[in-house]
Amino acid sequence: MGGQIYVLIPANNGNLIPALCYSTPINSLDNEDWYMQQAAEALVKCGESIADWGTNANALQKWLPIGDIHINFQYYDDIAKKAVDVDDLGKADRVSINYLDADGKRGYYTLRLKNGVISKTDAIAAIRNIAKDNSLTTNIDKNKLTDTDYINHMSKYLHTNLMVGEQG
Repeated sequence: MGGQIYVLIPANNGNLIPALCYSTPINSLDNEDWYMQQAAEALVKCGESIADWGTNANALQKWLPIGDIHINFQYYDDIAKKAVDVDDLGKADRVSINYLDADGKRGYYTLRLKNGVISKTDAIAAIRNIAKDNSLTTNIDKNKLTDTDYINHMSKYLHTNLMVGEQG
C-alpha cells in the first residue's frame, strides 16, 4: 500500500549506501508496545463517533496499512437473526470493520461494544487478527516525518540488511 523507505548507511570508503528498510511485523509486537498501543487507540476511536467514522478509519489505516477500510455500527436483530447497520451509536452493540485483504478479497472483523465503547483489549485482539490475515508490518505516516517524537518511536520498527561500515 505504501512506498519504500531507504536510509543512507556510511560505507568503509566514506560513501553513503542506500539501504532498503524493512518494517517489523505487527504480530511480533507486544501488547504494551508503543506502536500496538497507538494502533489500538486509533481503533477504539473508530467506535466513538458515527459522524467521524471516515476520519477515524483513515487514521486507523495509518497504523494498519490495509486497503479500503469501512466501519459499520450495528446491532443484532433477534427477529431477523442478523446484524443490522444503524445510524444511532446509542443503538449499536457492535462495530463491524470490513477491508480489502492482501488477496483483494473483502475481510470482516466484528467487535462487540462494552458499555458503548470498544475496549483496548478487544482492539488489540482485532489488530492481531487483521494483521495476521494480511501479514501486516508497521507503517510510516509520511505526514509525520517532521515529528521528532514520532520518528524516534518509529525508528525501532525499521531494519535493513546492511551494517554500518559495509563495503559499497
